[in-house]
Amino acid sequence: GEELWWRGILLPRQELAHGEKAWAVHGVLWAAFHLGFFATDFLVLLPSALAYGWVCQRRKSTVPGLVAHGLLNGLAAIRIVKGILG
Repeated sequence: GEELWWRGILLPRQELAHGEKAWAVHGVLWAAFHLGFFATDFLVLLPSALAYGWVCQRRKSTVPGLVAHGLLNGLAAIRIVKGILG
C-alpha cells in the first residue's frame, strides 16, 4: 500500500507541480515520512528514497518501487523470524 500511495498517487501529482525534479522532492518527503517510525530513518533511507523516486519517475511505473521495497522488507522479515526462531 505504501508504494501504491507514494509512487502511484503522490509522485504523478508532484510531477505536475515540480516537473523533472519531482523525484527529489518526493524522495525527501518519503524519507521524512519514516521519521515517525525511528528518528534515524531519515538519513538511512534518504539515498534509497531518492533512488526510488528517480527510477519510478523515469520508468513511469510503480513496479520498480514495489519490487525494491518488497525485497528489502522481505529480507528484514527473514532476519526477524530467524532471530525469533534462533
